[in-house]
Amino acid sequence: MRLEIGAGKKCGWVTIDAVKQADFVCEVPPLPDDVMQMKFDRVESCHFWEHLYHWQAVELAEQIYTVLNPGGVLSMELPDLNKACEYFLGLKNIPVLGGAPCQPDPRFTLWRIYGPQTDPNVSGNKFMAHKWGYTPDSIKEQLYNVGFKTVTVSVAKKTKPLLDMLVEAIK
Repeated sequence: MRLEIGAGKKCGWVTIDAVKQADFVCEVPPLPDDVMQMKFDRVESCHFWEHLYHWQAVELAEQIYTVLNPGGVLSMELPDLNKACEYFLGLKNIPVLGGAPCQPDPRFTLWRIYGPQTDPNVSGNKFMAHKWGYTPDSIKEQLYNVGFKTVTVSVAKKTKPLLDMLVEAIK
């Protein structure tokens, strides 16, 4: 079985989301009791982890570790705080809008740190605010501390590879 957290309904997956249609509509952590009774080969989240306070992320990582089968994978994409800061400080340019650099663009800098709180499309939505930021080293440390045996960080595949990271942790 596979579990997706924070993306709404996804065919073939058990899903959890606080606001979208899903198998379990609720805030996490904690994982719902029914989910805690299941076992998964894979758990995914995309731009969800940064919406938790640090202590919530630790609690959720511990619960995910519990529901993963041996050799199971936690896979998530999230902003890379190092990259966001480099772009914010102008140390790197991001090609946008037809290749023209636009620095500092809040979509690529401040939104990666704080969430899109200045976007009128999500104004007032508490679920869009970022509560913690991660570097490759800090997310690795968090996941190793809850028991994951292997944690790798690479370039994001689903979102913005110049700004985000793909983290895969194996139980």
